Amino acid sequence: ALDPWGGAAISAGDGGADSLDRGVYFFRIPNGAHHLDLMGWNQDDPVDVSETRCKEEEIIASWIHEQTKPVELIDISGVY
Repeated sequence: ALDPWGGAAISAGDGGADSLDRGVYFFRIPNGAHHLDLMGWNQDDPVDVSETRCKEEEIIASWIHEQTKPVELIDISGVY
């Protein structure tokens, strides 16, 4: 194993059955090393590291999209 921290890793089972519903994600990266997925892209990266980065980018983009949706305004002109 490349990652000496791997033995202390947490997994989906540690997050509880509803972890995905709560937005908690776990990635097993067999060819990764400690925090390699958080480093910059490199042409020598293992495929599973690159795939995980893509998934992480999709998740982060969904968070941004969710927070930047237009706010629906309610017409209160006739209330007062």
